[in-house]
Amino acid sequence: MTEPKTILLFGKPGSGKDTQLPLIEEYIRTNDATHPVVTFLWAKVRDEFMNGPSFAQKRTRELTSAGELLPKFLAPAIWTYALLDLLHDNEHLIVGGLPRQLMEAELFESLLAFYGRTNVIVINLEISEEDARTRIRERAQKENRADDSAEERIDRRMEWFKTDTLPVLEFFKKSDRYRVIDIDAAGSVEEVSARIAESLT
Repeated sequence: MTEPKTILLFGKPGSGKDTQLPLIEEYIRTNDATHPVVTFLWAKVRDEFMNGPSFAQKRTRELTSAGELLPKFLAPAIWTYALLDLLHDNEHLIVGGLPRQLMEAELFESLLAFYGRTNVIVINLEISEEDARTRIRERAQKENRADDSAEERIDRRMEWFKTDTLPVLEFFKKSDRYRVIDIDAAGSVEEVSARIAESLT
């Protein structure tokens, strides 16, 4: 039996992580049915959490609606609990949107070690900032989320990526646990999906 795959989707806001994750899931299910597939999309898990009634969930909702970063302790608490509930020992794991900071990367690596996952593929979706900004605006308009298209909020997200998240890519590259694959994320959804599928063969 083949070893279960662990795939992390990495890239700046607007690079297509949320779009490509279910397509990767479909590809894995079709081409390697020896293991079940678990998918984990941070934005979805965060949204599910903040819809609850507790004070922490309310504060998470307020911060997210204002376009603010969550405090450093909170995001790992949310995703650690969720992953422990989802992941067992033999599933393919596809993760989008994590880790987002060096501290999270270190915590996430300890989780991978706990589950004995040593060969981790990082799909690095490369796209220009201009194209990423265009995609964010188009998505906000399509989903009727005017706040997300505000230039100030987009500027903030791009700056967070450069200062907080981009160093995580260097963390991946320096570790033997990860194999980073750079994917050209420009073009249609289908074109990018085909590039990713080819890289996984």
